[in-house]
Amino acid sequence: MLLELLPSSKSSQSKQLRAANVFYNTLSVKSSVKAMDYLKMVGADPRAVPSKNKAPLVPDEIIHGLYLSDLSTAAAVMSPNYNAPGLNRPKIKYILSIVSKPEQQPKIPPGRESEFVTKLIVMRDLPTSNLLAILHDACKFLGDAANNEDGGVLVHCHKGVSRSAAVVIAAIMHDKKLNYSQALQHVRRFRSKVWPNEGFQKQLILWYGMGCTIYDREGKEKHEYVQWKAENEAEIRQLESSRTAGAQGDTIVPSTTFW
Repeated sequence: MLLELLPSSKSSQSKQLRAANVFYNTLSVKSSVKAMDYLKMVGADPRAVPSKNKAPLVPDEIIHGLYLSDLSTAAAVMSPNYNAPGLNRPKIKYILSIVSKPEQQPKIPPGRESEFVTKLIVMRDLPTSNLLAILHDACKFLGDAANNEDGGVLVHCHKGVSRSAAVVIAAIMHDKKLNYSQALQHVRRFRSKVWPNEGFQKQLILWYGMGCTIYDREGKEKHEYVQWKAENEAEIRQLESSRTAGAQGDTIVPSTTFW
């Protein structure tokens, strides 16, 4: 993937962030330090900086040619009025939609089919959703789009906060060899509301630890990923059991859903 980092307002990372990254890199995947706790130590507050983009329904450019947005903005990008004369908006050709249901994917207006290349990934914004399983295909789509150099690529989910942000962060980690906190800090310079759910954060930390791939040289799933899947499936079964028991008793246990 040929991605170019956009310039930051700071010439270098702070000493605190560098020190935190050194500490972070010494942690094992099974560390008792949770992803959310680690981010608080680094100072990654989702309200830390204002949004860079003040224009309505225009995606935020995270890396040169790579954009991030919510569902409404993605639909607006496909609108015939998006590139009306005088607006000088970025040309978007490739759109990756990460939504809960296929019917939530924005539709290309009739007659404009040749102007866009779309990809759909169906995944709910739950801490137990398998983000790792979709990262290979997602990163390949972004990389192929960047290499074509014939238009920008937009990644979106419902709000442009968790699912699509997690994919963009993973792509930057893969392409620029950054760890999770470094990639998150860069993305949030250009879209401050970005905040993957806690399950995605843990998976991205694991993604970095596995060298940004779930496969070994023989194409088989790495042991760390297989182990994570087993633990995740056990957690899902436990949650379902708790919900069933709650529905049958006096207390109803609500499902955990992020939108």
